[in-house]
Amino acid sequence: MRIIDLDTHIGPRDQWDYLPDEFRTMRPIQVFDRLGRTVLVNPPRSRGDARPQRRESATFELKKTATDGYFDPEVRLKDMDKLGIELQMLNPRLSPICYEIEPKLGVALCRSTNQSIGNILKKHPDRFLGAAILPTQDIGASLEEANRCMETGFHSLFIKTNQGGKNLDDYDFWPIYDYAEKNDIPIILHPTNLDKGSVTQPGRLRSPWSQTAGFLAEYLVSLCPLIFGGVLDAYPKLRFCLQEGGATWIPWFLDRLSNTYDSDEKARKTAKHPTEYMDSNFFFTIEPSERALGYLCEHVSSKNLMLGSDYPHPDITGRFDPNGELSNTIKLLMIREDLSQQAKEDIAYKNALRFLGSQLKN
Repeated sequence: MRIIDLDTHIGPRDQWDYLPDEFRTMRPIQVFDRLGRTVLVNPPRSRGDARPQRRESATFELKKTATDGYFDPEVRLKDMDKLGIELQMLNPRLSPICYEIEPKLGVALCRSTNQSIGNILKKHPDRFLGAAILPTQDIGASLEEANRCMETGFHSLFIKTNQGGKNLDDYDFWPIYDYAEKNDIPIILHPTNLDKGSVTQPGRLRSPWSQTAGFLAEYLVSLCPLIFGGVLDAYPKLRFCLQEGGATWIPWFLDRLSNTYDSDEKARKTAKHPTEYMDSNFFFTIEPSERALGYLCEHVSSKNLMLGSDYPHPDITGRFDPNGELSNTIKLLMIREDLSQQAKEDIAYKNALRFLGSQLKN
């Protein structure tokens, strides 16, 4: 069976090599400390920003075998072969790039990041898919960068859920939606709860449960404005992928959408029932270990669920055992007795083909 992995992260070693000279001294710096950890020293997000630098979660305290694949696509390819993954979406490193960075620096960081990922796509077009991160604090520059990346082999656009406190139905973002729909480009939404304007105050979220609470909160407050704010009525062909939040919360959310629609007259201004948008416009990466996955597929649908390993994070297929060997939990998806063969095929690759649409040339 084909396996298409729609959620991974990469921090190419040349990620900041394409910054203009004026920003060279402001580039993030990777530090490998003597305790075997890695720390990313980020640039100031705005003038006068003296906040402590935070660690890069994607590589912090992971074994060297994991971090090698994070930086080096050649190492990653070997892991993909071990896991049986045919294609893998490359998402950019997140923490240095956020809405509150000054626009010129944000544009430069995004462009350099996309250039480094583009180099990998050019070398391995048959194994990797590219997600182009946009400097959304400058919409004009975002459109230019989106067009540049799509013309050079990328497959999707990449946006954080947190946009400095703005909801995703804000008219600032509509030019991006217009461009994406006209060109049949899917959009990846990735949750983050550590930036300014998060749904939950960053100071209230602590490891290890920050992602448990924060990611779902970000998604709920991303879905609602897209559905009730008119975005999907204006652009009915838009496709969004919500990553790293799992999917077995969807039945509960469908119930809440229906309850809102039935009880609140303002909610009935959408062109169709709000639950219908969940099926027509949104895809979700799942974790093979989700206990209620069988229930979700049988009683709701398997037609918008996709596999996302979150490689090299140690949570799904990117897990490393104590001996440093890569665990293949993709097998868990294949051996689950509560999933039909059709559901397994939908999750493993068929829905990814639908999500990517005309952007998948091979």
